[in-house]
Amino acid sequence: EVKQFDNRIDANSTAISAETTRATAAEKSNADAIAAETNRATAAENSNKDAIAAETTRATAAENSNKDAIAAETQMR
Repeated sequence: EVKQFDNRIDANSTAISAETTRATAAEKSNADAIAAETNRATAAENSNKDAIAAETTRATAAENSNKDAIAAETQMR
Protein backbone atom coordinates (compact mmCIF):
# COMPACT_ATOMS: atom_id res chain seq x y z
CA GLU A 1 0.00 0.00 0.00
CA VAL A 2 1.31 3.42 -0.93
CA LYS A 3 0.57 6.11 1.63
CA GLN A 4 0.29 9.75 0.81
CA PHE A 5 2.71 11.96 2.80
CA ASP A 6 1.54 15.23 4.27
CA ASN A 7 4.48 17.35 3.07
CA ARG A 8 6.51 16.62 6.18
CA ILE A 9 9.38 15.25 4.10
CA ASP A 10 9.52 18.42 2.02
CA ALA A 11 9.23 20.57 5.13
CA ASN A 12 12.05 18.68 6.82
CA SER A 13 14.20 18.94 3.72
CA THR A 14 13.57 22.67 3.56
CA ALA A 15 14.36 23.06 7.26
CA ILE A 16 17.58 21.07 6.91
CA SER A 17 18.62 23.18 3.94
CA ALA A 18 17.86 26.40 5.81
CA GLU A 19 19.80 25.23 8.88
CA THR A 20 22.75 24.20 6.73
CA THR A 21 22.79 27.66 5.15
CA ARG A 22 22.49 29.36 8.56
CA ALA A 23 25.20 27.22 10.15
CA THR A 24 27.57 27.72 7.23
CA ALA A 25 27.12 31.51 7.47
CA ALA A 26 27.62 31.40 11.26
CA GLU A 27 30.79 29.33 10.89
CA LYS A 28 32.14 31.80 8.30
CA SER A 29 31.31 34.70 10.60
CA ASN A 30 33.06 32.95 13.50
CA ALA A 31 36.11 32.20 11.35
CA ASP A 32 36.27 35.84 10.27
CA ALA A 33 35.94 37.02 13.88
CA ILE A 34 38.70 34.64 14.99
CA ALA A 35 40.99 35.89 12.21
CA ALA A 36 40.27 39.52 13.12
CA GLU A 37 40.89 38.86 16.82
CA THR A 38 44.12 37.02 16.01
CA ASN A 39 45.31 40.00 13.97
CA ARG A 40 44.29 42.46 16.73
CA ALA A 41 45.98 40.43 19.46
CA THR A 42 49.15 39.98 17.41
CA ALA A 43 49.33 43.73 16.75
CA ALA A 44 48.76 44.47 20.45
CA GLU A 45 51.43 41.97 21.48
CA ASN A 46 53.89 43.48 18.99
CA SER A 47 53.10 46.96 20.28
CA ASN A 48 53.67 45.80 23.87
CA LYS A 49 56.91 44.08 22.85
CA ASP A 50 58.13 47.30 21.23
CA ALA A 51 57.12 49.37 24.26
CA ILE A 52 58.93 46.97 26.58
CA ALA A 53 62.06 47.10 24.42
CA ALA A 54 61.96 50.91 24.38
CA GLU A 55 61.44 51.06 28.16
CA THR A 56 64.31 48.59 28.70
CA THR A 57 66.59 50.81 26.61
CA ARG A 58 65.47 53.96 28.47
CA ALA A 59 65.81 52.36 31.90
CA THR A 60 69.24 50.91 31.08
CA ALA A 61 70.46 54.32 29.94
CA ALA A 62 69.07 55.94 33.09
CA GLU A 63 70.71 53.30 35.30
CA ASN A 64 74.02 53.79 33.52
CA SER A 65 73.73 57.54 33.93
CA ASN A 66 73.01 57.10 37.65
CA LYS A 67 75.91 54.68 37.96
CA ASP A 68 78.24 57.20 36.29
CA ALA A 69 76.95 60.02 38.51
CA ILE A 70 77.51 57.91 41.63
CA ALA A 71 81.01 57.00 40.47
CA ALA A 72 81.80 60.66 39.77
CA GLU A 73 80.40 61.74 43.13
CA THR A 74 82.35 59.01 44.92
CA GLN A 75 85.60 60.11 43.26
CA MET A 76 85.07 63.72 44.40
CA ARG A 77 85.13 62.75 48.05
